Amino acid sequence: MTKDDSDMIEITATEDIQKLLLGLLKGFHSICERYNLYYVVFGGTMLGAVRHQGMIPWDDDIDVCMPRKDYEKFCEIVDAQYSESYTILNYPKEDYIYDYAKFCLNDSVVTETEIRKKFSKLKLYIDVFPVDGYPPCEEEKEHFDKLRVYHKARCYACYRAMASKIWWKKPYVIIRYLSYLPYRIIGYRHFQKKLIKERQRYKLEDCEYVSMQGAGWNEKGKLLKETFLNRRLYDFDGIQVWGITDYDEHLKRLYGDYMTPPPEEKQVSNHSYKLYVKKEYLYE
Repeated sequence: MTKDDSDMIEITATEDIQKLLLGLLKGFHSICERYNLYYVVFGGTMLGAVRHQGMIPWDDDIDVCMPRKDYEKFCEIVDAQYSESYTILNYPKEDYIYDYAKFCLNDSVVTETEIRKKFSKLKLYIDVFPVDGYPPCEEEKEHFDKLRVYHKARCYACYRAMASKIWWKKPYVIIRYLSYLPYRIIGYRHFQKKLIKERQRYKLEDCEYVSMQGAGWNEKGKLLKETFLNRRLYDFDGIQVWGITDYDEHLKRLYGDYMTPPPEEKQVSNHSYKLYVKKEYLYE
């Protein structure tokens, strides 16, 4: 937080965070409709649409995915025409470590509390994942093994042991930091570039199946292209969003018996961050 953020307030209530995320999703949907860009919600957001007709009550994030060509167009459009309201964080922008994009609300600040991660200029966001082709069976293991190796190397290169105020009291932190030093010297962008190149190895238009990045590093993210490209509108907490029509296979792969909510003790957010926004966003 800086002096320029002095008119912001911290948002802690899940329902308030969800309200802001829904506004962001509405803006995302509007841009896609205006420019005829294809997207669907997926993962936990698709589950929310089916089971709750909106966000899962204890959830505090939204995931959408797009064919890579539409994904790249969307990022360009936001940068060129919507920068007053939104920020798009994506590779190869400086200090951005992921291989997917974050569609962010301006006039908001997010501070992550996990010390392993490196963030710059992070705001309230929804995750936007590119969808590529899925490899043939005989190349599947090699492909996902490479993705895991590049992903781990990128994480090692971003490790921030010094973010812990008591790092010097924890010898294992020092050992881990030193073991990751070669990766930090090479730099995370080297591994990020390799990761993205490998993801794009299989073109969506050439494959029978698609890879739903963000759903997993294996067959959990596998979906028939025909299923991915067949979508319909879902009611979602007062707005409408696109989701796949035949969602059963996708949700079963991720959650099993997806219509049964988890035990109450597991109905908690998986994220760890602090959110600050300008007051007017809550009372619009």
